Amino acid sequence: MTSTCVNDSTLLTYVWTIENSSALRCSPPIRSPDFIFKSLENTKWSLRIVANKEDICFFLKREKGDNGLDEIGISFEIDLLTSDGSPTIEKKGKMPFKRRDYFKFDGFAKISEVFMDRREAFLPKDTLTVQCRMWKTDAKISAHDVCFAKTRLEADRQSFVWTVRQFSKLQLNEKMSHYLKPATKGAPELYLTLSLNEKDGEQYIHIKIDRGVVTRNFFIAGEISLLNIEGKTVHSQEIQAWLSVPKKSFYELDNFFTKSKLMEDKASLLPNDVLCLRCLFEIGIGVNSSLIEYISSEKSSPVVSYTNTNLFSCCPLEEDLKYLYEDGYLSDISLQAGFNCFVVHKNILAARSPVFKALFEKESKEMSSGCINIAKLDPDILRRLLLYIYTDSVEYLQWETAFNLFKGADMYGLQDLKEHCSSFLKSNLTSTTACDALVLAEMHHDVKLKETVRGFILKHDEEIFNSDAWSSLKSKNLKLAMEVMEYVYLKKLNK
Repeated sequence: MTSTCVNDSTLLTYVWTIENSSALRCSPPIRSPDFIFKSLENTKWSLRIVANKEDICFFLKREKGDNGLDEIGISFEIDLLTSDGSPTIEKKGKMPFKRRDYFKFDGFAKISEVFMDRREAFLPKDTLTVQCRMWKTDAKISAHDVCFAKTRLEADRQSFVWTVRQFSKLQLNEKMSHYLKPATKGAPELYLTLSLNEKDGEQYIHIKIDRGVVTRNFFIAGEISLLNIEGKTVHSQEIQAWLSVPKKSFYELDNFFTKSKLMEDKASLLPNDVLCLRCLFEIGIGVNSSLIEYISSEKSSPVVSYTNTNLFSCCPLEEDLKYLYEDGYLSDISLQAGFNCFVVHKNILAARSPVFKALFEKESKEMSSGCINIAKLDPDILRRLLLYIYTDSVEYLQWETAFNLFKGADMYGLQDLKEHCSSFLKSNLTSTTACDALVLAEMHHDVKLKETVRGFILKHDEEIFNSDAWSSLKSKNLKLAMEVMEYVYLKKLNK
């Protein structure tokens, strides 16, 4: 059975928003939620988007398993909408579709235009909006159906400076390693290895990126850059590779830079015999969620309005500051935590933290060297703290992370971040963690947190007072333990 020419048809508008769309560049082809409409003879459809190195490609596909016509002629338009809801990049097509047939728009848009040059227009809050309009070919449009769908992507983004100390003493085939803990749940661990290899009598830096032991494939995109003493990029290489199971578990940068060139300009490229490599990694984890949000059908004229009704909230500042932090552009100082070095901007840190402001105003050897050692913070906690300073956002928290981030926030006068961590701790108290939270509240003078912990201990007094954690608290801070026991006793006495 094939379709016949009809006089009337319904215009279907399918609006697909893709959140965290920066992850498209490190993801496999992303499929939209399927959609079926009576107006298209109960045929089943989906969109697919692929972000290659230079271009964005789209597929419109008729899926299998529908109850529609064996073949249906469809005209269609695919648009990228800007932050005000206007269609800016638009491509058209028409063809007869059987089940599993698809139409591909190669080179639909340039990556550089969407993700860089006009990012504010196309990616408000890192959300890409795609509009697909479909109708039966050669038919008069007499009604209008609208469908809204949303897909949320997930990616692990890491930005840090890898410092290789005593580089000039590194021998051929000797290896220096760096372990990179994932910042996002579901992302793989990365193991970086740097060594010297010889080719045609010249020694080259060789870098290997290994994804460790995982059971699924990941796509990694990014860049490794050689920095000089001023934090400026001297040389960089891009990374785009599948780390697959079981064939290819690693990616290698051969002949990254010659040792001889480093030694010739040692004062600039190896200050204090330290090699500095800025590493930017983005690993696609996949689709976090994908669903149809809203469907509307109505009789209408064939005119379609593109007027924005505040569906979009254009707030590029947060994303711009995040990329400024991750890229390190025009950074003027470095913060060292463990073996990790973070290039940052003094003005931004000083504006957000009174402690950093006072630190930068002082004359010291560290300030003159351009690198400040943050000895009291774990590298991951410092990274999270800096991300909050730049973007006013907090990544996914677990108890230990929130506990340590609370201390870092208090240390650098970030009251809002401290309160956010405090709220998380209060909401996730257990008999095992209550004693640690009590000590934390006491040390950092958090009255509300202390009151919440005391109330929790009151409800679980028997279990907590008989625990090893309570015994440890009594041995280390008897005064605090006695204060809480007295509180519990008086509360129970006055019931």
